[in-house]
Amino acid sequence: MSNPQLARIQENLKHLKLHKIHDLLDSSLEEASRNNLSYSDFLDQLFTQEVSAKTEKNIAMRTVMAKFPFVRPWRALISTSSLP
Repeated sequence: MSNPQLARIQENLKHLKLHKIHDLLDSSLEEASRNNLSYSDFLDQLFTQEVSAKTEKNIAMRTVMAKFPFVRPWRALISTSSLP
């Protein structure tokens, strides 16, 4: 891929706010080339990583916005509940 083309792709990723793909693009392109990934497999990996990053960020943001006094692990809730 030529440098002007890669620069344009990187700029478009920033504009579309696809930050994780922007950060991973160079290494992902090299990996795809080494492993002979199909276009669909390559895109699937990139988009899966982007969705995962956005989901994690969304959960973290909502947890902060909820202003919980502390984070309680799910197992702690189950063990202290009064379930029969």
